[in-house]
Parts: sequence; structure tokens; C-alpha cells
Amino acid sequence: MYGLNGNHVINNMTWEEYAKWQRWDEWPEKNENPPLTVETTFWYNNQEYMVTSLKGQYVIVMQPDFEIVISNNNFVELLNMDFIEGKSFKELLPELLFEE
Repeated sequence: MYGLNGNHVINNMTWEEYAKWQRWDEWPEKNENPPLTVETTFWYNNQEYMVTSLKGQYVIVMQPDFEIVISNNNFVELLNMDFIEGKSFKELLPELLFEE
């Protein structure tokens, strides 16, 4: 499947695949707050978002304006916070589309 601009292939991802993509296994001592190793661009309901860090916080921002939707100083907690329609990033993961 191609992204909204037609240039990038996008796919769904499981929680295990996301953790592997972030290479959390390289930091077993940081299980409760692993680092963000890959900024993540994704789409939900034709809206583009990004998981990144900003001013010492992990954030999910709405693109293209880089508007912060949620933030937390703990990466795992951020991904488990209510994000859209009372659901977390983790809960919505099977429905999110990611750029490869």
C-alpha cells in the first residue's frame, strides 16, 4: 500500500514489531522507559502523526503543524496514554499505517 503522497510504502505493525523496530531489546535495563531510537511517522484516519522527542519529553504530534497531541517523559507511558477516541497508541497500533 502507498502513503498519501503515493511515494512511500506503508504497513500495519504489531506491538512486538514496533518494539523490535525501536530496538528496545538492546536496552534490557530500560524496560520501563526504553529510548526512542526511530522517529515514527504514521497515519490514522488520513491524518499524519509523528512520535518524536521535544524539549526532553516524548511526544505524539499532528502533522504538518507539529502540534503536540500528548506528551510524557516516559516513552512506554506515552504509548499507553489516551491518544485518540480514548484509545492509546498501543491499542490503535493494528489500525495505524506506518511509513517504511
